[in-house]
Amino acid sequence: MKYPHYMAIFLSLILAAPLAAASVGSTGTHLPQRAPMSAKDKATHRYDVGIKHRDRATIIEQQVSAASNGKKVAALQKKLAKEYNKSITAFEKAIKFFPRYYEVHVSLGQVLHKVGRIDESLAAYDEALKINPSYDNAVAYRAEAYLELNRLDDAKEAYLTLADSERSLASQLHAAMSQWVTKQRNDSQGIDPAVVDQFANWLDGRSDIKSASQ
Repeated sequence: MKYPHYMAIFLSLILAAPLAAASVGSTGTHLPQRAPMSAKDKATHRYDVGIKHRDRATIIEQQVSAASNGKKVAALQKKLAKEYNKSITAFEKAIKFFPRYYEVHVSLGQVLHKVGRIDESLAAYDEALKINPSYDNAVAYRAEAYLELNRLDDAKEAYLTLADSERSLASQLHAAMSQWVTKQRNDSQGIDPAVVDQFANWLDGRSDIKSASQ
């Protein structure tokens, strides 16, 4: 069947209508495009991924402690290493997106400490404190890393700083220091017992600060 010229135009408009409708919202206006993610948003996404893997690792650590079968322990330790490595990778990617994200530097430092990369852990905490010198969490966690390296004077200085600024973190560090003393007395690892006793006496003198924080 042949259509008059005006009918052909009418049909072409009808056929084009669904295509036009697909490009607009229900109000007849074009739908807004989603704004691109900022560098901070991208960093936050990777940070969240890193926290997820870190938390999984924490659960696996508990399973390792509870396990008695050698093969099961070995399998769990393998899973644990994978989760920590994934966490480290995610945190490092977050820092690349937004280098001044000091909370990520601290979380990276914590995980690096967990896997025994103490010097890198300290570097991460140092970077966090360059960005935010008053971030007490970085001071506390760095002090725990100092204990691993037997840098007792640095750990003491951190404790006194926290006693003035954040008593709950000072109390947490006090507990870590007490654990260090117990560990050294059980296995000195080459440290002069007199040094351990001196540090323990200093720590006992801080009990007033500890109790005031509780």
